[in-house]
Amino acid sequence: MLNSVAHPELTVLECYGIRNVTKNCNLLFNGCAILVTTAPSYRRLYERVPEAFNRKRIQTVVIDNIEKIWSNFAPEIRLLCKTCEKEGLQMIITAGYWIPVLAIFLQRYHNMIICIGAFIEAAVYAKALFSFRLSASDDQKEIELIRQLRQHNYRNERTIVFGKDGNDLFPIVTTLKQNSINHIVCNERSVLQQHAGFMNWDEQLPGDMVVFVCSDEMLGDLKITKAQHIIHYSLPSTWSTFTRRYACSFEYYESPYLPCDSKQAKGKPSSLVLLNENNNQELPRLVDFLELHLPKVSKKLLEYAKKIRSIHESAKIADGRAVSMLCTHVLGFAVCRSIPNCVFRHALTPNDMAIETVPINGKIRLKICHVFSPAHYAVHLEAHQPVSANNWIVLNDNRRYMMQDIAVQAYYANEDRHQMHGEPRRNELCAVYHEQSYSRCRIINYDEMSMDNCEVQLQLIDTGRIVHVKSSALLFLPEQFCKLPGQALNVRIASLVPHDYEQDWDKTATLTVRQWIEDHANRSNCFIESNVLLVIKDTVWIDDLYLTEQLQGVKAMVTTKRIGATVISKQFGIGDKKSFEQIRQIVCDCEKSLRYEIQEKEKQKKENIQKKLDEPDNMEELGTLNEAKNGLFSERRSEI
Repeated sequence: MLNSVAHPELTVLECYGIRNVTKNCNLLFNGCAILVTTAPSYRRLYERVPEAFNRKRIQTVVIDNIEKIWSNFAPEIRLLCKTCEKEGLQMIITAGYWIPVLAIFLQRYHNMIICIGAFIEAAVYAKALFSFRLSASDDQKEIELIRQLRQHNYRNERTIVFGKDGNDLFPIVTTLKQNSINHIVCNERSVLQQHAGFMNWDEQLPGDMVVFVCSDEMLGDLKITKAQHIIHYSLPSTWSTFTRRYACSFEYYESPYLPCDSKQAKGKPSSLVLLNENNNQELPRLVDFLELHLPKVSKKLLEYAKKIRSIHESAKIADGRAVSMLCTHVLGFAVCRSIPNCVFRHALTPNDMAIETVPINGKIRLKICHVFSPAHYAVHLEAHQPVSANNWIVLNDNRRYMMQDIAVQAYYANEDRHQMHGEPRRNELCAVYHEQSYSRCRIINYDEMSMDNCEVQLQLIDTGRIVHVKSSALLFLPEQFCKLPGQALNVRIASLVPHDYEQDWDKTATLTVRQWIEDHANRSNCFIESNVLLVIKDTVWIDDLYLTEQLQGVKAMVTTKRIGATVISKQFGIGDKKSFEQIRQIVCDCEKSLRYEIQEKEKQKKENIQKKLDEPDNMEELGTLNEAKNGLFSERRSEI
């Protein structure tokens, strides 16, 4: 973007990783208008050639996404600020959410302008007190509501109570009346024009204040901005509505980091969220928010949010509203740093657990179909050697897949059989013409905004590759070609990650690894083997990729190269056991959840059987049977 035709005079230098530090140092001496680099790369450049950074020439420093950088590279950011500091320096910092370190920059630099993009972030900035209560019933919520109002003395501290809709307002108003608490109600029957958006409520004096009760339906018309306390009786249906509620306190908030203009100190603002089992639409996102800004979140609430997230994602996948594929960053690094903008799935469900056809331990022999990165491959499993065994067991009947591929090519060779797939739907199977042949594929995602001939993201289920085509290129796949499961499987080298906590691999590293594997595959008597560490349905984590060769004349296998170890030795990446342990924990938690569900189903089944036995009809049958037995016993006794 910077090296554009519109700005040919700008010399832009990019620097990341550790392989090109010397080259970039030499380029720096030639001068550049803009240096785009990462925090650790800046340290490497500065320590190598400090004279290349002339403080007089540095006019602007931009630190993007500081919330992602600070936790791992705080010393590098401090070095940058120290080496660039001068009078007149323009410092620009962006963050996805408020973090305390931003306050340091506010106090260090003069005339800082704060731009906050969400009302809820303004509450965090003002150090509002966030709290929540998880209740088992609506009665408990009503008790917590009255407790909060009395604790903060609603007559002297402006308090607003939000409900989702008119149905929520009824129990709120009833509870307030029962406790003789003065209040104003704003719902869809209110005439806002007559009340001027209830602006007069902001001007009520201490001692004369009343509780303001409002539904989300009227939120956009309110002109209230000075509420000190916000009580969320229930969560709204969308996160944007929840954040919009905090607009009612926007003018009450003051900066705790800058000198205060008001003569009298204000009381601390607060926000209380009352939760129950019905608030499950936006609860997972609320929990994510609380984890960012609270020192500790209830374990019970975390588990409940995780369960809800899993149920929601399973439901969305089932009806085609969500992408079924798991996020590659979660599978590779245990975390995705772009969750709000990422369309892929981030929570494991019971359906993701390992299936019987995938080995869960021992050695595997495989064929590489595609290299996504130095740590991620699409493969065909060829053989499995169980633990403590010497022989290989053949996996995947390659002959069946070969025969089906021949049948698919013969079927679509006749263009009269070409039938358009129709409107795309996530997770559906179809066929596409790709690289001179017809391939079975699964629809991953598509552009819902484009109504006509939209772009579709596909996974070729027999090779694992990801391709993008127009929806008009999709062909209907007959039922007889859908029965055989996809042949490709994802394999990941555990604990292998890029430098500097990056989540994207350098293209040069990927191309280099691809060349190593192609050179090895083209030789005779060569194999690729691995040791299985962890498995889910379509992904296997391994310790490394071993390029092996069988020596001629002797029955011996030698390892010619270890891909993971070589990637580290050539400084393309590093080993990080912590990330893989986090992935293992995620899988273990899901397995525990699955076992718990199975146990609960078995328990419910036994209870149903017992209940059926205890039903009156069964009791009558049992009584008749006992009478028959008693009668038979009496006859035998008479005979005796």
